[in-house]
Amino acid sequence: MAKHVKTQERVDISQVTIPPASEVNAEFMKVGDNIQKRHIEAFKRLADR
Repeated sequence: MAKHVKTQERVDISQVTIPPASEVNAEFMKVGDNIQKRHIEAFKRLADR
């Protein structure tokens, strides 16, 4: 079983980059489309039983 270990490491927030909202939204849309396709295929398989 994995054990969570706390560390004292600090993150320099000035080095964090945030992609534009359009890129983030596009990635979420891709993920959503893939999930929807998998669900449609699964329901078709169930209907064919």
